[in-house]
Amino acid sequence: TVVISDSPIYNCECRSGYVGPRCEFKDLDDSYVLTSRQLLMETASIAGGATVAVFLAILVCFGAWVRLRAPRKAP
Repeated sequence: TVVISDSPIYNCECRSGYVGPRCEFKDLDDSYVLTSRQLLMETASIAGGATVAVFLAILVCFGAWVRLRAPRKAP
């Protein structure tokens, strides 16, 4: 807060990507830059998705192996 004469002027602390005294303007130069938290979340999402995909592939292969290995019954 800055006091000039009798009226205070408030200066907000803006989130990433916004500028201005009240954060009302979008900063186009900063809009495509990922913060470290966003980058970490993106990396974790990719790693989690890859883990789930590998687990499902193993499960499908195991199911196919069990099904093909089972003895066939004569009609």
